[in-house]
Formats: sequence, structure tokens, C-alpha cells
Amino acid sequence: MRGDRPQHPGGTHRPGPAALAALGTGGDPPRPATPRLRSPLAPMVATRRARLRRACDRH
Repeated sequence: MRGDRPQHPGGTHRPGPAALAALGTGGDPPRPATPRLRSPLAPMVATRRARLRRACDRH
């Protein structure tokens, strides 16, 4: 009598985390970070002017 019992305990099958990540939330896909927020290729000396110029430090 295996036909009338669900395979997984708890009833309906729920997708795993990988399947949920592949489905997404239905909204816009994630965008890459803006160039100012990405880490620079060359090491840069963090001067006060450069720190104040960054977009995330503006209030």
C-alpha cells in the first residue's frame, strides 16, 4: 500500500534551498555593484578627500 502514502514525511514536497535560489523571488535580478562601491584593482591610499567623495559616505 505504498501508493496512498506520500514519499516525504509531512505531506507535500518542499523544494530545497538550491531550488528556491534558482526560482528567485520574481523581482528584478540582482545588479552588480557600482564602480565606486567595488574594491579597486590597485591598492589606494584612503585620504580624507577620497573617503568623503565615496557615495556611501554622503549623507
